[in-house]
Amino acid sequence: MTADFLHAVFAIYGLPSLFLLVMAESAGLPLPGETALVTAALYAGSTGHLSIEAVIAAAAGAIVGDNLGFLAGRRFGAGLVSRFGGRIGLTPPRWRLARCPVHRYDVYAVFAGRFIAILRSLAAVVAGAAGMPWATFFAANAAGGITWATLYGLAAHAVGQIARHLPGWQPALLAVLALAIFIVATRAIARRSEGWQREADQRYRDADAS
Repeated sequence: MTADFLHAVFAIYGLPSLFLLVMAESAGLPLPGETALVTAALYAGSTGHLSIEAVIAAAAGAIVGDNLGFLAGRRFGAGLVSRFGGRIGLTPPRWRLARCPVHRYDVYAVFAGRFIAILRSLAAVVAGAAGMPWATFFAANAAGGITWATLYGLAAHAVGQIARHLPGWQPALLAVLALAIFIVATRAIARRSEGWQREADQRYRDADAS
């Protein structure tokens, strides 16, 4: 699902499509919720056809989706993952990787997980399965979701506004630069996640086998 495709989706269907994409990713489905938020904010800034305030508000789908994931984790626990996880790419290593920081850092992982790819879609399910009180989860999750939507939305909107007023080839250059920064940041997080994966495998593999 490319940024160009999402751009066309927002042009046709508007903010409800952003709400649904972000909600579905937050509930645990492998969909590009974060890419959708950034693309919608860029679209708003570069065209003026969407309000950035409305884009940020639509990202409240993250809170709705996370609470659905939390309820699923509370109701079905790890059994839900073991039975259906393979159908959505949720392999045992990915499940272990999501469990480790949530168990270790509790509400801090729920807040920070909004900014980390795997945790963004799984932290809520893990928190529910781990028995975290719903009020505690909701407070950390809402704070993380609002912070994430505001920071990412305003930053992408600013880039879109700059590109809107640049002549000729300069908007394309700005887009390439933004993409390069995103790739570098993503690879840095991926390298860090390798250490998390080793720790998670060591911590949970034997327990899951028993």
